[in-house]
Amino acid sequence: MAAPNQVKAYVACWLQLGKAVLWDRPAGLERLRPEPLLGLGSLSQEFQLSWQRMNLDPWHCYLEGTQESLGQLLSPAWEIQSCGRCGLPVPLPMTPATPVGPCPCSDLKEWPNSTTVPPRVQDEQFLQRAELRAIHQRLKAQDPEAPC
Repeated sequence: MAAPNQVKAYVACWLQLGKAVLWDRPAGLERLRPEPLLGLGSLSQEFQLSWQRMNLDPWHCYLEGTQESLGQLLSPAWEIQSCGRCGLPVPLPMTPATPVGPCPCSDLKEWPNSTTVPPRVQDEQFLQRAELRAIHQRLKAQDPEAPC
């Protein structure tokens, strides 16, 4: 079973490449594509709000170009793995008898692209700096007179 954070990362990565989440509502199809996607070190507040909306009705939300709903991906029948072609997260059925569609990258003309920065969920450099800052503050609190 795919963990909710894995499905969230799957959605975030593909949104960064221009995909949208399609929400099939009684009033019609709605495209969810929050901007910006990344905030300082992590996913933006706009993305988090859209993710909450997607979770209101996950059985009717699909990543553009796929057939599986987010509700299906959150069920025990699916897992999230890396695509053998592009390395990004893709849904795979737990049972081999379940048909699976192509990777969401199949309709992106310029992907995979090894000359660009791949999509990410967290900014590792930002997180490392934040961790170093926290260590620095703890050491300074222990000995305020120490040179830093």
